[in-house]
Amino acid sequence: REVLSAPTTTLRLVAEPGPAAVDALRRLRPGLALHGHRVDAVIAGKVLPTGSPDPWLAALSGEQQTALKALDEEWADPDTGTALYELPHLGREPRGPDDLAVLADALAHRSGTPERLPGAPHGAVPGPGAPAWTVEDRRAEEGVLVWRIPLAGAERGDL
Repeated sequence: REVLSAPTTTLRLVAEPGPAAVDALRRLRPGLALHGHRVDAVIAGKVLPTGSPDPWLAALSGEQQTALKALDEEWADPDTGTALYELPHLGREPRGPDDLAVLADALAHRSGTPERLPGAPHGAVPGPGAPAWTVEDRRAEEGVLVWRIPLAGAERGDL
């Protein structure tokens, strides 16, 4: 519990790019924000090559590219240090340390990707430097307390 609540702790989410992952990460984001967890990277794994002459592979790659664009728009934020990184598909499921080393090397050598992923000192969710929760006392007038809790990625109608 202490590790999760430490101001230096950040999360890195790993997902295979597709509509289901985009939806799942969209639903996850407000919950992470509510609990004060900062995300410093979203890592898209099993990214297929683009430009295949095979229509089936081209369609699947196109679906992934659409998902990658959505993930980039929703998560990548230079102000908070949150970034989207892509890892190539190995042509099989990763197994063992050798495959993990290949993926780590691919991540470390992406254009513009630092050797190590940065740990964001602040984030788009409650934490150091983020907007504080506020409570407005309207008990005398309306009998309610109004809480304002900044939740990154949350839409009022979805809560």
